[in-house]
Amino acid sequence: MFKSMVELRERAWKFLESARALCESDPDTAAYLGGYSLELMLKQRYASIKNWTDLPGVDVIKARGSREILSHDLNELLVLARAEVLKSGAMLDVEWDMIANWTVDQRYQALGSQSAGKVRERLNGLERAFHQLADFALLDQLQDVESKVRDQVGPFRFLALVRNHETEGWYLLASSKSADFTCEQIGKRILASMVEVVDHDLCSSVAFVSVQPAQHPLVKACVESFGIEPLDRGSHVMIKSSIVIPYGMLPDLYILTSD
Repeated sequence: MFKSMVELRERAWKFLESARALCESDPDTAAYLGGYSLELMLKQRYASIKNWTDLPGVDVIKARGSREILSHDLNELLVLARAEVLKSGAMLDVEWDMIANWTVDQRYQALGSQSAGKVRERLNGLERAFHQLADFALLDQLQDVESKVRDQVGPFRFLALVRNHETEGWYLLASSKSADFTCEQIGKRILASMVEVVDHDLCSSVAFVSVQPAQHPLVKACVESFGIEPLDRGSHVMIKSSIVIPYGMLPDLYILTSD
């Protein structure tokens, strides 16, 4: 069992690091460890969608009515992790079918069944997938932040996780409908809620929070172009930078609220 999602992600990354270390000298073991690392990350995704804070033991999982998460089949786990969202909503280029081509029975294959070159390719794909899955986990927890702050200051007009292309990191762009709180006050409440709600390994990827009025060009363009209904946990709207708006090119972003 894992007591937290942070612990689960850390274990998956350690398996991936171990696989990289063995890739040249023992590609068979490296391939097995790589597949197992993806199994853990997909189970983390499932747990995040379910709003679990841990991945408990078998008996507790069964008691929660989630026996299906005990599977070792990566394709089954992809379905549980909402494969359609993973494939259509990923910002990064991830070959999900390629990296999921693994079974737990590979440990019984003859030595030399795996080539270092093929395993290295899969491990590179796994690393991209892990970064993408971490972004999805961050989005799920930012939905909790949005809900918490909305209860304090009223509904948001816009909330999005935006790519900062200078640093390749993220920042959170928000705009509130409230006339009772300043942008600075709302920003402080968002930051406080993030510290309380978002896992530390995910929170560190958000460089800053920017709260802007409705007239801000990016806020205005997105609200006018991408009005969306409230989203279920595990869902988001991904926009890649291919649309021109009044102040320039639209950056990569995930929209959480646009109304």
